[in-house]
Amino acid sequence: MRRLQLVMDELAKIEEETFLKESADQNYFKGKQAKFRDGPRGKPQSDLVLTNEQQTMFAKVKKFVINMRDPNNRKDGHEARVTFVNDFPARDRIFLVKLASDLNLTLAWDEYDDQDRNLATLYPPEEDSDESEDEEANAAVDRVIRKYERAGVIDPHDAEAFEERDQGRLQERMTAWKQDYYRTKLEFRTDDPEAVQKLVYRYCEGLQWVMYYYYGGVASWEWFYDYHYSPRISDFVGLPNMQFTFNLGVPFRPFEQLMGVLPEASKEHVPEPLRYFMYSSESPILDFYPQDFEQDRNGKKNDWEAVVKIPFIDQRRLRDAMKTRLHLLTAEEQRRNTWGTSTLFTYTEDVTEYPSSLPGVFPNIPRCQCDMRVFDLPTLDGLHLVEGLCDGVFLGVDALAGFPSLKTLPYTPTLGYHSVNVFQADSRNKSMVLNVRNTWEGRNAQDVARELVGKRAFVNWPFLQEGLIVAVSDDMIRYEQDHTAPNSSVNFWKRKADEVEHRYSKRFAVLTGDVQILLHVRPLKGLKRLDNGSLVKDYEGPEKEVVQALQMTVMNVVSEDPRYLEQKARPLSEEYLEGSPVIFLGEHAYGVAARVTGTSEHSLSVTLAFFPAERADVDTLAALISTHGIEETYYPAFRVAETLGMSGLALSRITSSYMVVTSSGDKRNLGLRLKFEGKGQKVLGYTRKVGRQWEYSDQAIELIRDYQIAFPDLFARLDDRGDDMMYASSIFSGNAESRVKEVEKWLKDKGVRDFESVALSVSQMSKSTIAQIEKFGNDLNANKSHDGIKKAIVKGIPPSAVLKPAHAGYRLQNQVFNVGDRVTMVQDSGSVPICLKGVVVSLRPDAIDVVWDSPFMSGTTLGGRCSEYRGSTVNPNTCLNLTRRQFVVSTNPSANRNRPVQTLGQAPANAWAPAPRIDGSGVRADGGRVQILSNPNRQQPSENGRASPARSYGTNTPPVGRGGGPGAPSPRGGHALPARGSRGGPAPRGGQYTPRGGSPALASQGALNHLLPTPPSQQTRGGGRGFNGPSPRGGRGGFRGRGRGGPQSQRENSPAPVPSS
Repeated sequence: MRRLQLVMDELAKIEEETFLKESADQNYFKGKQAKFRDGPRGKPQSDLVLTNEQQTMFAKVKKFVINMRDPNNRKDGHEARVTFVNDFPARDRIFLVKLASDLNLTLAWDEYDDQDRNLATLYPPEEDSDESEDEEANAAVDRVIRKYERAGVIDPHDAEAFEERDQGRLQERMTAWKQDYYRTKLEFRTDDPEAVQKLVYRYCEGLQWVMYYYYGGVASWEWFYDYHYSPRISDFVGLPNMQFTFNLGVPFRPFEQLMGVLPEASKEHVPEPLRYFMYSSESPILDFYPQDFEQDRNGKKNDWEAVVKIPFIDQRRLRDAMKTRLHLLTAEEQRRNTWGTSTLFTYTEDVTEYPSSLPGVFPNIPRCQCDMRVFDLPTLDGLHLVEGLCDGVFLGVDALAGFPSLKTLPYTPTLGYHSVNVFQADSRNKSMVLNVRNTWEGRNAQDVARELVGKRAFVNWPFLQEGLIVAVSDDMIRYEQDHTAPNSSVNFWKRKADEVEHRYSKRFAVLTGDVQILLHVRPLKGLKRLDNGSLVKDYEGPEKEVVQALQMTVMNVVSEDPRYLEQKARPLSEEYLEGSPVIFLGEHAYGVAARVTGTSEHSLSVTLAFFPAERADVDTLAALISTHGIEETYYPAFRVAETLGMSGLALSRITSSYMVVTSSGDKRNLGLRLKFEGKGQKVLGYTRKVGRQWEYSDQAIELIRDYQIAFPDLFARLDDRGDDMMYASSIFSGNAESRVKEVEKWLKDKGVRDFESVALSVSQMSKSTIAQIEKFGNDLNANKSHDGIKKAIVKGIPPSAVLKPAHAGYRLQNQVFNVGDRVTMVQDSGSVPICLKGVVVSLRPDAIDVVWDSPFMSGTTLGGRCSEYRGSTVNPNTCLNLTRRQFVVSTNPSANRNRPVQTLGQAPANAWAPAPRIDGSGVRADGGRVQILSNPNRQQPSENGRASPARSYGTNTPPVGRGGGPGAPSPRGGHALPARGSRGGPAPRGGQYTPRGGSPALASQGALNHLLPTPPSQQTRGGGRGFNGPSPRGGRGGFRGRGRGGPQSQRENSPAPVPSS
């Protein structure tokens, strides 16, 4: 409590400054009012009065000014300045500033003497060669000197008395200010200091309770702070003498807790027998649940920030009242109204199915690897807080990666005025200014480039971030590893250098010195996996290149970030442990779950598990989506306005943000917020923009119509012209405030506040089609059984033919998705079970929305677009696209050696794809070149060993159908409907493919829950591989079947192969 008293004493000074500021603002406003009311008054006449200290300061400055008129005193070697130690009070600092201004002297505050004391230094004005002007200036200075010489001097005793009287008046005003606070907020009498002291005691008691809670355990289950407001800081006195005693008591039971926190409007959340206490006129605790209560915003803007002044719960009265009706609870309710036990969950190798804790609401967990047991919370009795750092924690230059330290660069600290920009305003107080010492002083850019280009460095000091130095530049030349060129613009380079220096100075109070050399750095993005399985650092491309001053760059750190350490390729026997789960990427069972059964030096053997009947699911699903369409039906704005009987202006206003001003000056948004023209955003399922025209769905039209019927008076004013916001009183008759609240409640009940706005480019599937997809998934699950699972052994395949769940983030970065694509989850961490299949129903800038075949615990409704627990928004790198097979790998190891890479081509209209970027230099930190993991689907080897060209699926180029023919365009302009085919023919080369029956031995949680990965229907995109004979376009043949029609020229629209680098 002694330390708390010291803190409160310092905070009391801030409270006094706040009071003085508020008083000054009030007095200024009152003065303005008086001037407006009474008219201007004459300027008061008052003589200049100095204190003894100020008279001494003036005499010293006067002597300095007179001496500076002698030319001999301006010669080199003479000190042309006068200094004062800056230890005088604020009134003397103000006096010195005014004196320097009157005498035309320069005043500086940033110098220090040998004893490190801050100095106030005055310098003479710059010398002027015009003698006539010098005479005029001297005459003006003489007049100022005579004015100060005639100034009266206050007697020290009178000055002290004045200070005492001024401080007394300040204390009187502060006392009245605090009494007004306690009277209006807490209803204390102005002459009741004991009430204030009790308030302070209870507040400090609460602080002590919190400290006990975090460092020693619960001190009392019954304690609570029984005031709505806190004391004034200056009233925290006598804290070291306070003693606190807590009674441990017992915690509330569940229903007691609910009765203590819920209002009458939420009574349905407590059992029926207890609701009586909330509304019955005979309830002994009815006063705990008032219908009307005061909300004090207390300087805030929003209702949810207000102080809700409802009665505090008397624990004894609440418990006594509830005892009279507890016997009316059912046996289940009585069981729920008990103290439970804590449960500890730990990982176990055993796999079990965990039954739902609430059937009908939560699904079973089919693959549970948790051991659950009762856990008794430990007590802290007899223990004490161990002060100091934990073992293994280091500070300074030895600090762990990610922890900033100022000691990684040499600097000199100085306390002074620097006008640091804090919260968009320059600080007027002293700041600790760091002057960084340039250890590269005197080095030229060319030598620095030879030493640093191609090496890593750490930028953004002191919050160090690793990056790769790709170039060094000065104001004339940019030096790269294999190239040197003059800067295109010297002014541009200088502006960049000034920005670095200015940012450190104004934002962080760090003086970098002159920036003469800049480093061009590409920040570290993460690790990338190479074809051989090793992990190397991956740096950003040139579009994210940053510049850093050479002297602000750290070249080495003590503690490396273990997340970004490069790793050599491990042997296959260590990388792919026997029995570990993988996803098969072979051409004949793409996306099937598998387990590793064996390894050799260069190849793997895996066992696949799948349902053969699922091979045609992709085709069936595509036909279903084509039949029901992708998107909702939308109508142009003019047609909607005509249907609803309103103007286009009214429709545009009510469907965007429509601000209304209340009588209190608050702005309320009464618009439906279905479109955001300025942000370029829409609401999925309600609006879209085609060209420059907004369109609305049936769902949006219904919402607008309901709004129009509910509040016709609001809609009647939507056609009023003008850009000014409407006042609620001009829209609603009667009590406009209550009508605004009615509108806000209606909008909240309709879920308008929960609408999710997305970019205009985001596309989605209609709710009706989503419902059909869910039915499709339900039918699949209903027809599955463990007896239908087939297994197949594939031997001698290359490691690239399987995907480890942990590698999904590295290998699946460049996938393309479209609405309606079939996907499977390949990540074994996260909320979606691995190998669960689904359909993409919406595309976002950096994610995809998927409706899955089966519900799962963390599933959502995707904003009401699908059933509960069936949808989720996922990272595209966690899913494998089964419709667009972009990572097919031949199971023949020799077929994948020296495999060239071809670009994927243009994505379909409205497809999801990573934002285009220019790859980095590809230069590793050791100066060597690295080969990025290639996409084997870019180009497939044909039967005669030649590469068959990949296809470009653009807006005007529909996908090639299975069987070698092109796909037929969807009637709604989406991706094409694939052709059907049939399975047959010999097993592929490069490994055994032996179907067999057997019990399920699957690698996925989804497989054990009948959520097996769906083997694709063996699609090929013209020239791909299949199970049948040669295709009409070369390569191993696709399925025989009816190919979809389409012009030959579209199938040939593909780019030439591009070899990987």
